Amino acid sequence: MTLEFEPDGELVFKTECEEDDFEFDEIGAGQKVKKLRYDKQELLEEISLYYKVVILKQNIKLD
Repeated sequence: MTLEFEPDGELVFKTECEEDDFEFDEIGAGQKVKKLRYDKQELLEEISLYYKVVILKQNIKLD
């Protein structure tokens, strides 16, 4: 599982496996991603904001 940035600065979890990895559970991986998104929502939003401001040089208005 990897965490990658889209060109617009949004974070995306990616799961992949080798073609001959018969123990990989695609459904379980999806559930794990869903749980991480829920449990770490605030952290993921902060990382995305940091990337947008520091790396992409976007002007962000904070409420």
